[in-house]
Amino acid sequence: MEMEELKKKYWNLVRQTRKSGRISPSVIKKAQAQWEKFDPSVVKQALEIHIQHYPSYPERYTLGIMRNLQRCKDNGMEAARPKNGFNNFEQNHYDFDQLEKELLAN
Repeated sequence: MEMEELKKKYWNLVRQTRKSGRISPSVIKKAQAQWEKFDPSVVKQALEIHIQHYPSYPERYTLGIMRNLQRCKDNGMEAARPKNGFNNFEQNHYDFDQLEKELLAN
């Protein structure tokens, strides 16, 4: 996704965290000025993470994501991704041939 399109999607999402549904242009300008402290790849990744995993959080949460991502990048570490709760279990293993034989025997 192009950065400008990503920013637009992000700010539309953040607007929903406000009772009024609006954000002052000065708030947007201030936040984006803070983003300039970070690598563009970090900003892009942080916006994507916020959109996908934290849609009800205000924009200040994104700065925390950016700080953590930048720290990981500076230390040569890969950032931890939020876990998907649907994959947070051990897969069962079944012998389907045996189960089929048991089913047909009954």
